[in-house]
Amino acid sequence: MLRIRISIPAACALLIAAVGAAPADAAKDLSRYRTSGAATPAVAAPAATSARLYAGTTSYGLRPLVLEVRGGRVSRMVAQYGGECFSYAHDARGGEIRGATVSRAGRVRATVRTTVTNASSIFTNASSAAVRVDERLTATVGRRFISGSIQATVTFQDGSTCKSRSESFRIEHDSRRVYGGVTSQEYPVVFELEDDGSEVRHMHFGWAAECATGGWTVLSDYLVDFPLSGGAFGDVFTQEYPGQTLTWRYGYDIKGRVSRTGGSGRFQVDVAGVDAAGAVQEGCNTKVVTWSVRT
Repeated sequence: MLRIRISIPAACALLIAAVGAAPADAAKDLSRYRTSGAATPAVAAPAATSARLYAGTTSYGLRPLVLEVRGGRVSRMVAQYGGECFSYAHDARGGEIRGATVSRAGRVRATVRTTVTNASSIFTNASSAAVRVDERLTATVGRRFISGSIQATVTFQDGSTCKSRSESFRIEHDSRRVYGGVTSQEYPVVFELEDDGSEVRHMHFGWAAECATGGWTVLSDYLVDFPLSGGAFGDVFTQEYPGQTLTWRYGYDIKGRVSRTGGSGRFQVDVAGVDAAGAVQEGCNTKVVTWSVRT
């Protein structure tokens, strides 16, 4: 049986740290690949919590977004951003999120200011290193949905700044179908099941792959149609996208398990730029990335 895997357009999702280090010109057409039936690990679901979880994607680039509301406050915000000069993802919790109280009308304006200490979370061509990231959330919280906008600004040592788009969103709380969480790289991950629970209909997740010739490939990825068997799913497959000078091959190895309340697993992505003679001119790899989600 053939299954469709989709990666969203590179122009919307791909940011790089070095010229030629990643497939910035790759055309993301639909491709079909055979399900491998890869074995899946036995993984424990995260413990239940009283916080209400909302998960989904932003309007631009379909970047995954996860918010938790506990006791009338936004208690967690896992988001991914992109700008012309940076890519950033952060898992903000508790005291990091300021002004996060939800009003009686359901409105909230929250901010997170992060001092940059992890070089793997900021990738830029700027000569001045990033020193601070300010995240801004403006939203209306309902029992089933949260809608609003989210935006990030990076400040560099020389005082210059770079902003992401202000991305609108409408994310959902559905304990039977929608899961949200974070990867070991601190990127958000969102799963949406079919209504009958038979398969993972959508998998939205961010990742960063270090390249052999320097720099990083960073993607907000979107894959579909992973059949579930006893809660387990897994696949090993490859997609190719022709560029102006190279053909870019994305190799995925994904395994996981979901239950009624959560799930966990791992993935690895290999990216290769191949010339007309079949020689690999560039290679990037995420190594093994783990993830956990809950409803």
